[in-house]
Amino acid sequence: MAAHKARGNELFAAGKFEEACEAYAEALKHDGSEDLGPEEAKSLRVTVLCNRAACLLKLERFKDCEKDCSDALESDASNVKALYRRAQARAALENLEGAVLDLRRLLEADSNNKPAQALMLKLRQMAENKGSAVSQAMEALQTAASTNDDGARTATLRKLLASIMDDSQLAASMATRDACTTLWAMRTKDALALKILSKMAEIDACWEFVLKAVDIDEATRFIETPAETPGDSGAAACLNMLWRFVKRQEGKDATPTLKLVVSSLRADDEALRRVAVEATVRLCADDKDASKAFFTHGGLEALMSMIERDHNRDEPLQQVSVVLGQVLPALEDDKLIKEYAVAFCKPLLLASGVHEQIRGAAALDAIYYANKDLGLALVQEEDLLQPLARIARTGSSRAQALAADVFSHMANSEAGRGLLAGDITDILKLLATSDTGPVRSAAAVTLTKLNAIDFDADSENGVFVLSSVASLLQEKSSLEEQAKGVEAVSFVISDSQVKMMLIRGDGLKVMQRLIALAEPGAKQSYAYGLAFIFENITMSEDDKRREKLREMEVTEEQWEQFEKLTKSQTKKSGQRDPPEQVALRIETFVKLNGIAALRQLVLSGSGSDRVIEAAARAFCNIATVKEVRSAMITQGALRALFKLTDGGTEKSRQFAAHALGKIFVTTNPHMLKDEQLMDTIGPLVRQVRHNDSDLVVFECCMALTNIATVSWEAKQKMIKSNAIPAFEFAQYSDNLMVRRAATEAINNLIPADEILEWFMRKDKMRLWILFAQAYEEDKPTACAATGALANLTVDERIAKTMADQDEDAIAALGALVASGDLDVMHRAAVCLLNLTETWPEGKGPQRMLEAKVDIALTALLKLAPESPAAGPAKECLRVLLEAKQASS
Repeated sequence: MAAHKARGNELFAAGKFEEACEAYAEALKHDGSEDLGPEEAKSLRVTVLCNRAACLLKLERFKDCEKDCSDALESDASNVKALYRRAQARAALENLEGAVLDLRRLLEADSNNKPAQALMLKLRQMAENKGSAVSQAMEALQTAASTNDDGARTATLRKLLASIMDDSQLAASMATRDACTTLWAMRTKDALALKILSKMAEIDACWEFVLKAVDIDEATRFIETPAETPGDSGAAACLNMLWRFVKRQEGKDATPTLKLVVSSLRADDEALRRVAVEATVRLCADDKDASKAFFTHGGLEALMSMIERDHNRDEPLQQVSVVLGQVLPALEDDKLIKEYAVAFCKPLLLASGVHEQIRGAAALDAIYYANKDLGLALVQEEDLLQPLARIARTGSSRAQALAADVFSHMANSEAGRGLLAGDITDILKLLATSDTGPVRSAAAVTLTKLNAIDFDADSENGVFVLSSVASLLQEKSSLEEQAKGVEAVSFVISDSQVKMMLIRGDGLKVMQRLIALAEPGAKQSYAYGLAFIFENITMSEDDKRREKLREMEVTEEQWEQFEKLTKSQTKKSGQRDPPEQVALRIETFVKLNGIAALRQLVLSGSGSDRVIEAAARAFCNIATVKEVRSAMITQGALRALFKLTDGGTEKSRQFAAHALGKIFVTTNPHMLKDEQLMDTIGPLVRQVRHNDSDLVVFECCMALTNIATVSWEAKQKMIKSNAIPAFEFAQYSDNLMVRRAATEAINNLIPADEILEWFMRKDKMRLWILFAQAYEEDKPTACAATGALANLTVDERIAKTMADQDEDAIAALGALVASGDLDVMHRAAVCLLNLTETWPEGKGPQRMLEAKVDIALTALLKLAPESPAAGPAKECLRVLLEAKQASS
């Protein structure tokens, strides 16, 4: 821990705050207990946290700074640095009250602390300004309360609502000035007053003021009385306040509020229903009594009414599924859960009425969404498969779609797939040709899942499935159908035949539709499906398998042995997906503007970690094909890759940096904008230092070597990004190619002052002389090392470092001149020529004569009199001859 802390301190002093943060993070991974006692280790941890907080302040990462300070204060409640830096962070976050409290605690411990006194004065000035804003807001509220101009009142309240949504401190200050009472008095004049109160009830510092101002009985009447125009009554705002009051008051009976919630789920007001859904989830999650009360007062029936109200949309079904996913587990009684589910679903599924069938199928569908094991148990143990099959054959289109959706859930498990053979499969094929989109899409997805394991694109079933899926992805299809189409393709995309089909003939149209779905910014419901498809189409299953085995640290042979023992098989027999096929798919994908589609998935901001990882992997896959790298740049891949390297998961950062490395290995860096090059350097350096893959490190070193040729600024950016220790670390790799690339990369940073200082360290110079001497085992590294020395030896400080070596550096260079390898001999001759002038006290020629370097130089001229090495060798011999004559 101490070593990493010291490194962090050095970097902080040098203004390298990002790198310092990384060093402190490394320090915090160790508890220090190996070398220190418990108290000393705890004290050191507090110091590291405070130091990192200082870095985070410099980087304006105020939330992270506040957290580090809070962690430090848990161990040392009166730590002055932690209190001061947390006050600074809180002030930047406009949490003035929190900042003032920290400074008061600090000044109690250290009353003469000048920085704390200055910050307290600044905070008082800020508070006065904030007070002015509060006064203006209160004055506007009083004006709105007294005016008879409805338009002016509404405009003022809208501004106030926007202000408190942006500034919770303003809301808290207004609450202390009795704003809540004023707003409640305006409840019948404008529902916006209730919306403001509702928003204030969500703020920790305000809710008690709201509770005191609001009449619970009257708020209840607002909820229970339907408005002429849904959404205008303020009912949603009142319900939002009431359930939050219950949640915040420990031990408060939730039953009366849950009754309101259940009745609100049936309301015509969509805004009220949405609040009721959130209230159910928040009140019932992990609360057995609340969940029981919800079911006892008709909660399940109310949820089903939401689906029935708008049975042609998937959103109500998804909302109901979310609620059940929270409420059912909270009951903590599998038997009771099943009793509720059976009592509701089974009679409805057995009924002959259309509405009953819809409600029963919707309930089972929602239960399956929430708890797949419960859903399967209901179908198996309660014999619900036949009623579902009957509904699928003869029910209304909505009932058929819901039944097919249940079948789709069943197809996700081996047990469920076993139930769907025979008659059910025939029904699904019939439904897949339906004129109704939801029916057709649910059936197509289910058929795809049923055939996915042993999928054969050329079989009768395979052709039917692919045709059904293609019909969902037509431009005229609804977004819901297209989402189902994406889901279906994702189930079979691991099949190499399907991958190739998507870049040929009619399949090309499907690929174009998939890309088009991503371009404007994919809906979250199918964004991952698209990213998963793009990831898989740009790689082979063998590649994916090998990567998975690497992660598991298992060899191919070990895995094959395991499969034999377990009689399992994860690799399809008879399918080949050679590299040339993968390259063809990548080239076609790029021609279809696939890069732009991936870019949208990354930049849209709505993607989950899974979306980001899959997209990053796809970029990395594409970058393996040299011919498309320029197209990646022109289609905007760099911006997406920069974003990926700056956020997301560790995996997505690695994939993105690897893709950048591949791109910049072969791309002429002079053709790119300076900011693009500069943005690339940091991520590449981090991968050189932290990635475990030799290939990634090699390509990132080569890319950085390429970029360093552009400008002095590029070299400086690398040095500031901690490139020197990263390259040095890579030089110790077991991989020969990595060592060569790292050595060449360091060479390209010459003649920056920082690299000269690095070479002036005795141990570093010794290492490079050793690299130069290893020409028989590793000529490229030896050439890079002697080339670096040739560039460096024009500097007297470097010559002094060579003179201070324990072993004779001149003799080592003389041996290189006699090595027989002309490339190494040339560079060594240049070194010697430089050292005739820069060796300490002008004694270079004398040392060379003592080491008999003149003999090696003469031999070089006889061996290769016309080679590039001959020029510096002749000049060096001339200097040595003059020195010899002068001494005699």
